Amino acid sequence: MLTASSLLMLVNSARAACPIPWTPDALDERLSSAETTYAALDLDGFRKSVEEANLILPCVSSPISPALAARFHRVEGLRLFINADEAGTTAALAAAHFLEPAY
Repeated sequence: MLTASSLLMLVNSARAACPIPWTPDALDERLSSAETTYAALDLDGFRKSVEEANLILPCVSSPISPALAARFHRVEGLRLFINADEAGTTAALAAAHFLEPAY
């Protein structure tokens, strides 16, 4: 089980491996692309955008808003749904709903 201190060590390790710092706006752009490609049923484009968002997230150089975190979890939930991961889908969408109850 991860403790708060071990999670912090993992985050710091991931950030140390980042070639450049990213902004929350860059993450927002990838999530917008993921949402657009999902709505267009472009699953390859969706997967690419989600993969990019997952690579950017640990390298974001400033805190993200709860709304952006909720969008990330929602998009991740869609990815897990496509991959038929029922438990993962439920957890991701529950996290999105916790952060933004309108989801």
